[in-house]
Amino acid sequence: MLTTYILKLKNNFSGLSQTEIKNLCEEVWNTAIIKISEVASEREVTLEGEIHYCNYPNDHNPHVVLNHN
Repeated sequence: MLTTYILKLKNNFSGLSQTEIKNLCEEVWNTAIIKISEVASEREVTLEGEIHYCNYPNDHNPHVVLNHN
């Protein structure tokens, strides 16, 4: 999923409809949340609260879905 997102990002999401961009952004963000949760669990860290995206809705800001700032 991350590879697909990066390839689409490099091509400025060319050829994708707004719905396809939205779905891609949701999938890549969900993948990131799962990975963050897995790493936290491996390190015995309890995450309290929700991991959220600061530029919501993410499909309006598809170029920075994985930006940590």
